[in-house]
Amino acid sequence: MFVIAGIIEGFITPAAISLEMKYAVALLTLFGLILYVGIGKMVWSKTDTIHL
Repeated sequence: MFVIAGIIEGFITPAAISLEMKYAVALLTLFGLILYVGIGKMVWSKTDTIHL
């Protein structure tokens, strides 16, 4: 996640693109983060069983 943040800070933030495009990148990043966390929780919940 730090690599993605570095790419955004290095290339998107200082770029001479419109504010709307920067907001679009922010929303896309937020959507990707939600998917990343959601998929991780689904996988973790499937493997998080204790057999005694």
